[in-house]
Amino acid sequence: MQSTSGDLTGPVVIVGAGGHAKVVRDALESAGFVIAGVTERDAAAAARNFPDLPYLGTDEGLADRFAPTAGYLTIGVGGACSTDGRRRLHERFSDQGYRFARVVHRMAYLAAGVQVSEGVQVMAGAVIQPGASVGAYALINTRAVVDHDCFVGAHAHVGPNATLTAAVWVGAGAFVGAGATVLPGRRIGAGALIAAGAVVTRDVPDGLRVAGVPAAPLTPRRG
Repeated sequence: MQSTSGDLTGPVVIVGAGGHAKVVRDALESAGFVIAGVTERDAAAAARNFPDLPYLGTDEGLADRFAPTAGYLTIGVGGACSTDGRRRLHERFSDQGYRFARVVHRMAYLAAGVQVSEGVQVMAGAVIQPGASVGAYALINTRAVVDHDCFVGAHAHVGPNATLTAAVWVGAGAFVGAGATVLPGRRIGAGALIAAGAVVTRDVPDGLRVAGVPAAPLTPRRG
C-alpha cells in the first residue's frame, strides 16, 4: 500500500461523534494518528460513543480549544444520500484556516502512484487501482472499489461495496450508493446521486438521481 498520510499523523480532531465517526476513529488509529478529541453538538452522544476521548465541545469556537496550527481535522459525519453536510463542514473549517488529514485505513489497498488529496478518507477494505485519483475531501467507504484510471471528484462519496470499474469519472459532490456498480468509461455528473444497488450503464448528468438495474432517473414525488 502506498503511504499517503506523510507527516499528517496528528494530532487530529474528529468533527462529529456519531456512527461514521467510529469508523473514522478506527481508520485513524490503524494508520497511527494521534486523536486529540471530538466535537459534537450532543455531549451525551460524544460521551456514549467516545468515553475515552476528550470532548472538545461543539464546533463553535473550536479555535479557542484547538487552534488551526495545533494539528488537523477530519470529518466524522457520513451523510445518507447526500454529500452536502460534509462539504459545508469542510468549507467552514477551511475558511478558518484548518487543514484536513488524509486518512487511509491500513487495511485499504492503494496502488503505487495513486493520487489522494487533502481530507480524503479511505476506509477498511477499499481498493484504489493504478492510474486512479481521488479529489479533496472525498470519501471512499468500506470495501469500495475504485478501479484503474478512475477519477473521483472533490467531496464525492463512493459508498460501501460500490464499484467504479475502469476509467469512470465521478464529478464533485456526487454520491454513489452502497453496492452500486458503474460500468467502464461512464461519467457521473457533479452532485448526481446513484442509488444503492444501481447499475449505471450510461452517463449520468449533473444533479440527476438514478436507481435500478439498469439505472434510470427517479420519478419525482408528487405533493
